[in-house]
Formats: sequence, structure tokens, C-alpha cells
Amino acid sequence: MSKQRPQKKTSPASATGSGSDANNVKKQSKSGEIKPTEMKDILNSLREPWIQKRSAVITMTVVSVALMALVAWNIIKGSGNWGQGLLWGFIFGGSVWLVFFGMTWFHSLFNKNKK
Repeated sequence: MSKQRPQKKTSPASATGSGSDANNVKKQSKSGEIKPTEMKDILNSLREPWIQKRSAVITMTVVSVALMALVAWNIIKGSGNWGQGLLWGFIFGGSVWLVFFGMTWFHSLFNKNKK
């Protein structure tokens, strides 16, 4: 049998009327109306970056090096050809960066006047 992680107990919402964001969302969804200014705030918050660019570059470096090592190791272990293993390792590690910079360029095409 697997052990399950204990769930956090949450306190019930306060009855003072101050309410939390979750209560406001429930009230809005019941009435079915979202004001245009609120919708604009929601859309603007979704357009903001989730993480800092420095953190993204560090994560990309770790992922690309790990993928490069994994691919190279599997090819070298399977065929014994170090040249081919390193080549394909660099190709797969570089493809991670290609996708990253390609998507950055693609998004820059549509966000020219939003800075």
C-alpha cells in the first residue's frame, strides 16, 4: 500500500464580510457577470511573465545539459561510437535552445508596441 500525503486543513471563510478572492470569484461566477475593467485586469495579469528571465535561462541550461548527457550516454552505451553519441547529444541539447529562442522571437513579433 502506498502512503498518501496528509492534506492541509483550511479554515472556513470569515463571516465578517471582508471575504477572500475565492469568495469574490464565486460571487462573480454565480451572477455570470465580469466587469470589463476586471476582465482587463485578468488579461493583463495573464500576459505577465511567470518567472524571471534569469531563472528561465538557468533552468534551460540545466535541462539542455541533462538532455545532452542522457542522449549521448544512451548512444555511446548502445553502439560504442563516441563521435556519434556526442554529435546527437549536442543536437538534442541545442534543440532545446532553438525552441527557446524561436518562441522568444515569435512572441516578439506580436508584442512590439506593448513595451
